[in-house]
This record gives sequence, structure tokens and C-alpha cells, in this order.
Amino acid sequence: MIRAHRPVFGPAFALLAVAVARDAWDGWVARTVVPSTLAETSVEMLDRDGTFLRAFAVEDGRPRLAVVPGPVDATLTDMLIGCEDKRYYRHNGVDARAMLRSVGQAAMSGRVVSGSSGSTETFESVPQMKQARASHPSVLIS
Repeated sequence: MIRAHRPVFGPAFALLAVAVARDAWDGWVARTVVPSTLAETSVEMLDRDGTFLRAFAVEDGRPRLAVVPGPVDATLTDMLIGCEDKRYYRHNGVDARAMLRSVGQAAMSGRVVSGSSGSTETFESVPQMKQARASHPSVLIS
């Protein structure tokens, strides 16, 4: 009779081990400090009609204007997508082909060669984008 209950101990122990591992993982994730990806924006001074007068500098000494998607020129957006991610509209935020390419390059060379995305890299590497950024400094927060 005792032998009939033994098969229960194996799965029960496995379930307990999985639960403990999951709790350890959850604790590790909860303790992880994630840095803010939001850039501090400047306080803007407006006149009584709402006309922009000035922006005060943030901690790094530069003014950073908040930008909403609306006023960004469509040509700039098209240039960024055309240079950075030609398959932008064909994937759900993660380009699997680009990920495989970058992992393969890193594995072959033993160092990071390229990434699968990086709009900041594009703005710094493409001359036309640098020019657009220089003429519209509030478009991007770098």
C-alpha cells in the first residue's frame, strides 16, 4: 500500500521546485532597478496668449522641448524609417531577421558589430538626418 503513494512524490517535488524557481525569478525581477528612459523636458515659458517665449535648461544645461508625434514632419519620419528599418511596417516591433543577423555577427566576431534597431545611431550616421536634426533641434531628444 505504501508503494501506491510513491508516484505522487516525484511530480509533487517537481511542482514545488518549479514554484520555488518561479518565486526566485519574480523576486529577482522585482529587485531589478530599471533606469528611466524618459528624458527630462524643460519648463516652457509662454505668454498670456500661449505663444512660446523660452525654455529653461534641464540638468545637463540644454533646453529639451517636449515633442508629440503630431508636429514631427512626415518627411523626417519617412527618412528615419527608410534608413533605419525598411521592414518597419511588416513586423510587430521586433524584427526577427535583424535580430538573427546581429546575433550571428556577434557570434562570428566575438563582439557586438551591429544591432537590430537604433534610431539614434541612424541620426548620427546618416548625413541627411544630421542636417534635418540641426535645422530642427527640438524634433529629437538625444
